Amino acid sequence: SAEELGAMCRDLEVSLDAGAYGFSSGLEYVQERACPAQEIDALCSIVSRRGGLYATHVRDRDRHAVAAIDEAIGTCRRTGVRLQISHITPRGGMADTQAALSRVDGALAEGLDVGFDMHTRLFGFTHLKNLLPMWVLEGATDDVRRRLLDPRVLDRIRKHPNLISAVGDWAKIVLVGSIAFDSFNGLTFDAVAARKGVSPFEAAMDVLRADVEHLQRPMVLLKTYSEDVLRTTYVHPGCMPGSDATTLAPDGVLADEKFHGAYTWAAWFLRRMVRETRALTLPDAIHRMTSLPARRLALEDRGRIARGCHADIVVLDWNRYCDRGTVDNPAQLAQGVEHVM
Repeated sequence: SAEELGAMCRDLEVSLDAGAYGFSSGLEYVQERACPAQEIDALCSIVSRRGGLYATHVRDRDRHAVAAIDEAIGTCRRTGVRLQISHITPRGGMADTQAALSRVDGALAEGLDVGFDMHTRLFGFTHLKNLLPMWVLEGATDDVRRRLLDPRVLDRIRKHPNLISAVGDWAKIVLVGSIAFDSFNGLTFDAVAARKGVSPFEAAMDVLRADVEHLQRPMVLLKTYSEDVLRTTYVHPGCMPGSDATTLAPDGVLADEKFHGAYTWAAWFLRRMVRETRALTLPDAIHRMTSLPARRLALEDRGRIARGCHADIVVLDWNRYCDRGTVDNPAQLAQGVEHVM
């Protein structure tokens, strides 16, 4: 309603007053899928007036990925907001990737302020519960469990459009993080289904039912990228590599937490794109990881080694520096980091 949109705008103003750099959206996720362009324009107009940044995980990264990027650029064109397209690479392959980058080049030629980034994994990573419509998750745990046992509800879930089923192949979807089905972690859902003697969809529902008290835990890897597609994205002059991960630490309260890419994103990028494939030079790669994102966020005193800047310095043994995390054990620090100052 108009009243709700007004409340959203006021919340955004308060956050910008408190020091926020802008706001982000996740339009492909079920929580935000219904948000129309008019609402986003209203919010982005506020951010634009304040010189902030609008970062968006666009509405579709599969069959309609390029159209979704067009939508984001349209928001930028109408409101003048500074646009950041999060993990831009579509899941559809090289042709879509080249078309997406061409859209960005066209927007830059218009004079629009558009940037983008891409994570450094060969797979997407999300919660298994994103298979479910929002109404299935409403209420108490027993309410969710009851719905997941109802054949009529399951039929509706099966038809629900979402970013997991959009992959179109359960052999490309890997279960990780399940508590109840720990022995199935690391298996594709077609393999899980074969062991359980059910369909892959039914296997996914079994996991959600069993882990219903910990629905944040079961995650999935979506094996949808090739290294060639990622390299094409990385070498674009405007691309910044990113972790697309939560903040973790090897000790303290976060010691037992895992998120694929959190410990490996930088080392994988430098190892593969610089040392091994030579797609980028080391100075260019470091620029994309430091001064370019700092400038994008208008952080004038970060990202450079210069008088007046914060002296954030990493000293590497370049010949030893590499990622050690694996799909089975992702929370491993890179080797070859001598000093962080």
